[in-house]
This record gives sequence, C-alpha cells and structure tokens, in this order.
Amino acid sequence: MRLINVRTLEFEEFYGDCIPKYAILSHTWEEGEVTFQDWKDHNGASRKAGYVKIKGACRRALRDGLDYVWVDTNCIDKSSSAELTEAINSMFAWYRDSVVCYAYLVDVPPSTEGETYDDLLNHLLQSRWFTRGWTLQELLAPSRVIFFASDWLRIGVRDSKFADEIADITGIDTRYLTKETPLASASIATKMYWLSQRVTTRIEDLAYCMLGLFDIDMPLLYGEGSKAFIRLQEEIIKISNDHTIFCWTWTDAVPRDWASMLAPSPEAFKTSGSFVQSRNITGNISTYSMTNAGLSIRLPIIQSWRYYFLVLNAGHGSHEHRRKACIPISGFLVSPDSVDNKLMQRAPFPKDIVFLPHQWAIPEQQIFVRSRIDPMQITPILPDRPFKYSMLITVGNTSSVHRRSFVGSNSGPNFDQVDPGSELFLVEITGKFMRPRTFPHRLFDDHRSMFLFNYELAPSVYGGLLHFGPLNEELRTSLVVFFAIKVDFDSHIPWFCRVLHNTVWGLGPSDRWHLLSTLAEKVALKVDDQLIDESDSARATVLITEGAERSGYVFRVAHIFFGSQGRLNAGEFLFDAMDDRAPNSDDDSVFLAAAHWNREWGRSISQN
Repeated sequence: MRLINVRTLEFEEFYGDCIPKYAILSHTWEEGEVTFQDWKDHNGASRKAGYVKIKGACRRALRDGLDYVWVDTNCIDKSSSAELTEAINSMFAWYRDSVVCYAYLVDVPPSTEGETYDDLLNHLLQSRWFTRGWTLQELLAPSRVIFFASDWLRIGVRDSKFADEIADITGIDTRYLTKETPLASASIATKMYWLSQRVTTRIEDLAYCMLGLFDIDMPLLYGEGSKAFIRLQEEIIKISNDHTIFCWTWTDAVPRDWASMLAPSPEAFKTSGSFVQSRNITGNISTYSMTNAGLSIRLPIIQSWRYYFLVLNAGHGSHEHRRKACIPISGFLVSPDSVDNKLMQRAPFPKDIVFLPHQWAIPEQQIFVRSRIDPMQITPILPDRPFKYSMLITVGNTSSVHRRSFVGSNSGPNFDQVDPGSELFLVEITGKFMRPRTFPHRLFDDHRSMFLFNYELAPSVYGGLLHFGPLNEELRTSLVVFFAIKVDFDSHIPWFCRVLHNTVWGLGPSDRWHLLSTLAEKVALKVDDQLIDESDSARATVLITEGAERSGYVFRVAHIFFGSQGRLNAGEFLFDAMDDRAPNSDDDSVFLAAAHWNREWGRSISQN
C-alpha cells in the first residue's frame, strides 16, 4: 500500500501486516486532479487544483496525530492496469482499515456569519459527493467518517446525530451508518438500491465500485460497458444464495430483447430497497448457476394464462414470512406438470415484483432462464400497458391448503363446504376445460392475464362479469364472478367481488345488463358491507381450482397496486358451484353466502 508521509509529503510503500495507522481521503474528482506522476514534482503538482485538498488532508491527519494519508488520485499509478485492478479490488478494505476517513465536500461553501444549521444542511443535500458511485463504499466502509466543507471546516460525523440527515439524503438506513447492523446483513437488493441512486463517469464503474460491498474480486475490463454490471451479478450468485438479486423492476430503460433474470443496470433496483431474504419454504438448499443454456434454477411456480411466476425465497421487510416475492417468466405454454427443464425468459409484465402466499405454488421445477430472447424457442409476453385499473389472474392448485391449516382461526376461511378428504387438483387451463369470457366483451386480456376495469357500469363504478367454464357450455361446471371498483372524490378505489349463480351466464344480454345495473347500484350505494366485500386496492390475483369429488371451487384473491408504493392484501374465498338456486337480480340472493373473506390475509404492506 502506497501512503503519503504527512510531514515529508513523500510516498512510502508498505506490505502485509506492516501497514501503519493512516487517514484516508474521500472526495469527488474535479478538473486538475494530481496524479501519481504529477506528485513526483511537487512544484508542478502545487499548481494543480487538486493539490490543495491533498495538503488539507495531510494537515488534518497531522492534527489528529496520524503520520500517513492515502488519496486515490495520486497514490495509485493508473498507467499500470495491474496496479489499478489491485487497488480497486482492495479499496474497500483500505477504507475499512483506516483510522478515519475525511469526506471532503468541495461544493459545500464555507459558513458565513448568520448561517444556520438548516442552511448548512441545504448545501449538504446538494453535494455531488452523495450522488457518486465510488463514495458509497467510502461512506460505509470506514469505522469513522468526518465531513468537511470546502474550507476544511468540520461539518459533522457519520455515526452521530448527523446519521439521520445522511440517511435522508442517501436512502441508507441509519443502522448501517452507525454500524449497529453489519453491512453483510443487508440484502443484495438493498445494496443495489443504494447504488441505483448514484452515478459514475465510466459506466463500468457502476459495477466495479460495488466489489468491496459484495466482498468479491473480478478483473477490470474498461470498454465492456454495461456488461460489467452483468458480470458483477454473475460473480455474486457464485457465492450467495440471496434471491433478492432477482427482485428488480422492469423499467423503461430495460432493453426490449432482455430475457435474463439478472438486471441490466442498477436503475432497475430503484424500488427494491426493502427486499429481504426469507426462509426456504421447501427446506431444500436453493442452488442456481449460470450455464450455456442460461441461469439454471429450481423454484416453485405459480401459473397464469400465458406465463408463470417464480416464487423466490425473498420477501418485503417484516412481512417476509407471510408472502413471497414472485417474478414473471414466460416460455412455452405447457402444463405445469411438464414445465421441468424448460427454457424460459424474464417477462416484462407485470413490471413490478408481485407478493403472493407461497401455498399457491406448485412444487419446485427445474428451469433455465435465457440471457437473450430466442424467437424460435420463447413465447413472447407483451410489455406493460397503461391499464388504469386492472386485475391479474393466475391458476394454481390447493394441495398445500387443508382444513387443519385454519382450525381455531377466527379470521380464516370456512372450509365446512369442502369434504376434507377430497383431493383438489390443478385446473388444466390450456386444455378444453377452462375458458375465460367476459360481459361486456373484451374485458379480459389473455396475453397479460388481466381483467380490465374499463367499462363504466354506473357513475364512477367500473366492472363486469368474468366467466370460467368448459367449451361445451356445461353450466353446472362453470363459474361466474362479478368484479367492480368504485373511484370516489378522494381517489380512494375500493374494489368489490361476488360469486354469482352459474346460470347467470345463460341469461340473455338484456337480462345480464339489468343484473349488472343492479349490482353496480349496490356498489355505488355501498348499502351493506356484509353483501359486498371491499379492500383498499384495485388490482387482484385470482386462483381457481376445481374439486375432484364435487363441482366446487376454491377462489383466492390477492389484489395488488403495481408501483413504488404498492400494497398487498390477500384473501381466500370458498364457494360451491353446484348451488341450484335460480338467480334473482332484484334480490340479495345474487350474492352467495358461501363466500368468505380471510381477514388475516387482508393486512396491507408497503412495498418501498
């Protein structure tokens, strides 16, 4: 390690355990920085703008009783690629092992008479130092960081009351700033979120500046561009079993031909700060690796109409034990029983991570997720569309849900109508059995598996009927559900759901319209919360299965706001599709009492 002697201003080199105590400088690069070659001639170096801050760091170190300082501008011979690579791979350790780090904020002006602490904080908020990629590790690695203004006036210390202001600026939780919690405990997604708020001059440095935070080494290949960030993630998954590395959002900056489960850039993690690792739900060790066929991974799967959701061992904050983060993947539309060893790709829709109960998934499947789209092998999923209000529909089995799961739970669903000894099996939606239709027509987008709330049934009430049934129109095995949302003056959007008698689908168009009008009026008036269940969200995921011993369904609903402030409520409905009562649009019997809302699953969480 090459250090500056603060008394002689000459370089001295140290190796191994012989490195003395030293201070280290953190700053932003400006025009006129002093290089390794410049420092050999102090008279010439002193005429460059960067010389002043190096001298300032030496004076401060001398005042603090230290004999040596390390500065990245002149202590590294950047003409040597080998030395540069070694320095970058060692830099986190150098900052970590320093006695103190001086964070010199050149754009924070000297204080003036009458200037308040709030004025100082305002200058601090605008400092470039908090926006640069390299200063992230320089903020977090050292045991002690002192901030200085451009005149070397001390502003504050990282791990004091100043930590709250730094947390507001950077988005980094104070427990990491104060060293209360080790950096190693932060999830991959959390660290990537910290990086997503920052920029570097060279695009490759967005990856290289994170090597120390992830405790990995890799060669530097300047000129590789955004591939450096992909290499970084590939190196991370070699040593980590943290699934939050896959918890990123499909932003507008993601290339159209992207297929990998790895993110193309740090920007994709801008809403991923609260993702955490969670317990493996299967009890098996989750192993995955990069192969010539793409990322090989084995995970549980939830199926929708044209794509699947991979259930990750990841969650959201304190709620990670309740729901799992799920990411969309697409491929050949096949039965889940034969999805094993299939080539898939990360799907652009839904663009946000979805949180669902892991019980909804089929058992683990081995899949390969490609790095690039192959039009001959991958079924494309259309990108996100600006649906104002919509509902996502998936299909899955209930083999993991049984009566004993809810015994003694006042908030759980009522399973009295299902024979506990009956075996429930997965509906084969790609075969002839299930076919989604709507009234009014074209409310279901089967490419995206979305029910669209784009038909106004009454003032500020949008909705329609969703019908699932066999192609042979056999009504006794069909299902009809009424969905609606209501947009009020405060932009509060409750949504409503009721299972209707299956013979409703046999009504003529005029009778269906009359029924919809009656239901829409109930929604508009909200006359009886016992008849219409509601929640705080306008998006939903619906799982439907058929009972093997009887024509009954388990109907699960998880409604989701997509976006940085997403919320998740999940519920479970149980009803009997064999009810032989005739529908009556003028009577409350259109709402079957066999539907039950699981209030325990109905709690909200914040996604960011």
